[in-house]
Amino acid sequence: MNTDKSLSLLDPALVKPAIASAFAKLDPRVQWRNPVMFVVYIGSILTTILWIQAL
Repeated sequence: MNTDKSLSLLDPALVKPAIASAFAKLDPRVQWRNPVMFVVYIGSILTTILWIQAL
């Protein structure tokens, strides 16, 4: 099974849905379903706030 068309890593057909999915997963309601990732999410928000405050 040989195909002549090769997919590029930055092919818009792959990148657009991946970016949309990545931003959708930042929703706190989605993060809440996985407790470990929710704690990491909250920790990263707090760390970012502290970093901005220290500037």
